[in-house]
Amino acid sequence: MTFGSGAARVHALDHVSLSFDAGSFVCIVGPSGCGKTTLLQTLAGFVRSTAGEVLFESRPVEGPGPELGVVFQQPNLFPWMTVAGNAGFGLRMRGASRSDRAAVVERLLRMTACGNFTPDTRMNCPVACSSAWPSSAPSPTNRRCC
Repeated sequence: MTFGSGAARVHALDHVSLSFDAGSFVCIVGPSGCGKTTLLQTLAGFVRSTAGEVLFESRPVEGPGPELGVVFQQPNLFPWMTVAGNAGFGLRMRGASRSDRAAVVERLLRMTACGNFTPDTRMNCPVACSSAWPSSAPSPTNRRCC
């Protein structure tokens, strides 16, 4: 994987071959600037490989798609959506009905212990419930949901 040309040309990745089993949890670790982000962006389809190919389930990855999940380095909540809206965004983009999204979001929030709180409980949860807004979190970045 290369970027730029001439003196500004950067050779980011070379001879990478990876294979993951279904359900695997994989971490890419290395020093700053070694190509971790380039690798992940290429695997997710955000960046096209300049050589070779990226395959998912034996099919070429030609761009981002619902079959590949990405967790970004920086917080990426939509401040105009509630916690539930943010949690259900991916399902909404896949065309899930409002009731199906609500059921999945409720289950996921309960798994994270956020589903039982309301803004009036003043528990230790920075954002107390699914109807709260990310900007109401008291953390310095206003991104923590629970």
